[in-house]
Amino acid sequence: MRAYLRAPGVRFAQLGSAWVAFSPLSGETHLLNTESVALIETLDLQEPRTPEAAAQMLAADSGFSPEEMSELLRDAWSTLLQAGLIRACGSTACQPA
Repeated sequence: MRAYLRAPGVRFAQLGSAWVAFSPLSGETHLLNTESVALIETLDLQEPRTPEAAAQMLAADSGFSPEEMSELLRDAWSTLLQAGLIRACGSTACQPA
């Protein structure tokens, strides 16, 4: 099962209605929406979290069902992974993006 960690050293700053995030893994700054920042913030630096667990956490705060939230987040995982803002974990270890 796939799980994710927040990448170490990720920093956020609000810029109007959007957010900028810096990833030490990629060395790049990315423009994000509030939902992507909330998703990253549900992730821990040490304890991997599955997409389903993250969706349940965000659904509890949003009024969406966990299934609806999972669908809303479906495309965000790969984008955040490619940006170096999160790390993917397999069954034994996490790998950098």
